[in-house]
Amino acid sequence: MTITTTLKLISISTLISLGTAPLKAAISIDLGDIDNSIQYTDTEIATNHAGYTGSGFLAYNNSTGSGFTVEAPDDFTSITLRYAAASTTAGEYYVYIDDTASLQFSGTSIVFSKTGSWDTWTEVTLQLSGNEGDYFNLAFADDLDNRGGANFDYITFNVPEPASYALIFSAVALGAAGLRRR
Repeated sequence: MTITTTLKLISISTLISLGTAPLKAAISIDLGDIDNSIQYTDTEIATNHAGYTGSGFLAYNNSTGSGFTVEAPDDFTSITLRYAAASTTAGEYYVYIDDTASLQFSGTSIVFSKTGSWDTWTEVTLQLSGNEGDYFNLAFADDLDNRGGANFDYITFNVPEPASYALIFSAVALGAAGLRRR
């Protein structure tokens, strides 16, 4: 006795008509646009070095109270910063995620590596997560040994990517199509 199970393959156009969850991309924010961040003390918008990608960059001037905050446009699983630093180090900074746009000069610190020149940019990804509406805060750690400083071009909020319904349905359809019982 042979039992044959026939399953109809679902076409791609059918899958699309069933709907897909929107795939989110990383969201980059130009720090050279004054409206995209809150700058503190001597942190300023500058354009005097080559290689930045947007309308300018944020320049830290190694002074007490320097820093910036940026509101997260979506939930995120990590943050990527693009920066340049010609000094011995790019300086020590306090980094944190908070639900308010206020600069704090304590907590987790990070030291960025030098890039070799103010015109050489590199990226660093920080494993920090948060929610839409949270604030990413980066404050210059002002102490006698901290003589470095960096310029920041953009910040990227790396958002979680939900599974697409089309991918799930196609995997089920293709897997089930091979079922035959004899």
